[in-house]
Amino acid sequence: METVNEIIETLGDLPSSSLALLVVLAGFGLAAWAIYVVHEHSKQGPKR
Repeated sequence: METVNEIIETLGDLPSSSLALLVVLAGFGLAAWAIYVVHEHSKQGPKR
């Protein structure tokens, strides 16, 4: 988590910190959604 804090502090010094933060959050959201979909799909197993 120390690395994340350093990144946040670095983004805080940038004028477009809010935009960069939104992009990062959107990236994490898409990644989490993709992992969730794949997990749910694989959990069902082969259809008989």
